[in-house]
Amino acid sequence: MTSPTTPLMRPALLILSLVTAFAAGSGAVGAESPSPSTYQTSCVHIGVIGKTLYADCRRNAGGFKRAALPIAAIENRNGSLRFTSMYRASTFQDSCKDIAVAGNVLYATCRRDDGGFNETSIIIPGIANVDGDLRYRDEPGHGK
Repeated sequence: MTSPTTPLMRPALLILSLVTAFAAGSGAVGAESPSPSTYQTSCVHIGVIGKTLYADCRRNAGGFKRAALPIAAIENRNGSLRFTSMYRASTFQDSCKDIAVAGNVLYATCRRDDGGFNETSIIIPGIANVDGDLRYRDEPGHGK
């Protein structure tokens, strides 16, 4: 049996249920992901090998420098790439194949719990070009 509600309570309950459903479905219950990466606006020849991002990045004085950085905070969760925590190493490369990157989006085909595979993608969080080097924006010596 459902509890009785007044007509004035129904909109508030609807809003509460929508907010709860959104938070549960978006993964908002855990740690918040940092803002998307910006390196792709000043780097070219962007690629990935395993969990290492590489690119040729523009330096402040002009010219380009080859840069590489391990991608942090991404795991395979039942066939989907998901953000974990900026302080954790990525593990997606252990159970995903066909790993590729386009701009700041990581693509892969990842193993599901049932043994099948799923094509998935995620925006790579928090990486910027700092004078030709790929860096996480929260690293010391680099403003946000």
